[in-house]
Amino acid sequence: MHGRDASSLEPTRIAASQHIINVEHIDAKALNVVSTLQKYGHEAYLVGGCVRDLLCQITPKDFDVATSAAPEKVRPLFARCRLIGRRFRLAHVVFGREVIEVATFRREAKTFARHFKRNKQGLLHRDNAYGTLVDDVMRRDFSVNALYYNPSTEEIIDFVDNSSVKLFKKIQKIIEDLRKEAEIDPIEVTCPECEHKFSTPLIFDYSHFFG
Repeated sequence: MHGRDASSLEPTRIAASQHIINVEHIDAKALNVVSTLQKYGHEAYLVGGCVRDLLCQITPKDFDVATSAAPEKVRPLFARCRLIGRRFRLAHVVFGREVIEVATFRREAKTFARHFKRNKQGLLHRDNAYGTLVDDVMRRDFSVNALYYNPSTEEIIDFVDNSSVKLFKKIQKIIEDLRKEAEIDPIEVTCPECEHKFSTPLIFDYSHFFG
């Protein structure tokens, strides 16, 4: 959302009755991370690809959390948590082989020079300019990355005027049409949006639609 004025961003809050995400389908460990952060007074949301997958009724491969808590505040809240990265400081909350990645809300560091450092070659090697939820939205694009899901309230916070949800509805219609076509011709169907061909049984890759 580069170039937009933060003061003009007003999110649409989409209630559980208006979307198809079922909190019971969310990994218990991801829910634990979000609820623990919220318990200690921090904002916390599921964000990114996992929200996309949940809206498309696909089980996410992993879950990412965005929070107002700085990485150093996240670490002591969990039994197994390590901080990684130098340019982008992240917290990894570890549950056996599963890792929930927790990223602090960020703002555009180039406008806050004190937050970043460059190496001798002039490349950024530290870029930890923390900010608010709106700051975090401002550095994202207009794709699904700007959707935040709060499992506690079961609300989707959408800063792109419902356009992401409309996109999901469009994709769901495409998939339904493809399935109907597959019933007629079980050999091969073609997605009209991306001209990608699928052999049946139909396995659809939603990543074609999201940058």
